Amino acid sequence: MRNKSKEFQHIFALEGIAIGILSGLAVALFRFMVSHAESIHNTIINSRIPLHIFAFLIAAYIAICLCLKIDINCSGSGIPRVKGELSGLLHTTWYKAFATMLTGSTCSIGAGLSMGQVGPSVQLGAMAAKGFSMLSDKLKKHTRLFMCAGAGAGFAAILNAPLAGFAFSSEEMHKKFSSELLLTSLPACICADFITSRLAGFAPLFAITPESTLPKGGWYLLIVLGILTGISGALYNLSIKALQGCYKQIKNTWLKIAIPVVLAAILAFVYPVALGGGNTLIDDFMNADWTIQALVILLAVKYIFTIVCFSSGAPGGLVGPVLVIGAIIGCLFAGIAGYDISMNYFMLLGMAGYFTAIIRTPFTGILLAAELSGSLAYVPSITVICLLSHCTAELLKSKPIFDQLLESIKKSVKMES
Repeated sequence: MRNKSKEFQHIFALEGIAIGILSGLAVALFRFMVSHAESIHNTIINSRIPLHIFAFLIAAYIAICLCLKIDINCSGSGIPRVKGELSGLLHTTWYKAFATMLTGSTCSIGAGLSMGQVGPSVQLGAMAAKGFSMLSDKLKKHTRLFMCAGAGAGFAAILNAPLAGFAFSSEEMHKKFSSELLLTSLPACICADFITSRLAGFAPLFAITPESTLPKGGWYLLIVLGILTGISGALYNLSIKALQGCYKQIKNTWLKIAIPVVLAAILAFVYPVALGGGNTLIDDFMNADWTIQALVILLAVKYIFTIVCFSSGAPGGLVGPVLVIGAIIGCLFAGIAGYDISMNYFMLLGMAGYFTAIIRTPFTGILLAAELSGSLAYVPSITVICLLSHCTAELLKSKPIFDQLLESIKKSVKMES
């Protein structure tokens, strides 16, 4: 009996490795496509030639709309739709969802929309895992387990954070811990991260190296920042819900997507720094001096542009822009509090707190911030921030963003049926 149990565990681990390899390759392909799309976008924007900019944006706009017409399951982040399939609400054709999300989100990010790469990577990983489960009837029995593992592997691969990827698959996707998930998801996350970071050689999307820690006697700053990020996160979720309600009044998909694309065209001429997912801004914050006034303007523009883009239903994620907005909040907090020397440190805390308040996965937030910084030295303060942010958002009765989005999808499905 014990030997059978061990063999059972070995099989799950081997299947997790296979899922990790497939998810890692999928995310590596995605990052390759996005990097080239962003390179073309930056070259065209820097040329300042209106005809070239408009032609590029129109081509991306048409591609995005066509992807949505082919398969609506590439709309938005991808994470709520994976959650919907895991709960039995939705059924996707894995290769169609994979192809349209890969193409659509590449075009959205390449066009300069404020969309991230994490959500699409999670869906790509989950769809790759679903495709793997279709290989035999025996594997089909574990389709949902494999999709959870693939989702975590996609998260790990795009952020180079295997432990956070496993936490995400357990805390957000599976909603509970199990030995089967551990045996499948953890190897998947480690393998996926190894493929993108070691074999494909992609640098982390977000890498933060705080040069200092909490100032002496500044423990109260953690309380203030934790509450602040909790309130800000609740406001973000409320903003998404309100704007999605406005977008629902527009029935034409082409018109919906035209709104963020037109806004991207305007920003290309007046404020290009706000374009795209914003992961390059993290390096700017660490290597350049930003005034408080400049950070306030960036925060306002990035915030509005992000909710306009995401609420439209264009393919692309929200985790990346959320981390960037959290970083801006942390930088602003450090500047206003007079701790410019600790700006990188507060930037990391802002990212962790804002992420946790919006997604409501404190354990994932703690591990993600620790892996982004590459050090366990900041875990105590990160933990305080994440717990305070989580509790503040809960007290404000703010619904976790992906549950909120899934609720919206459920309503759409009921209306269609």
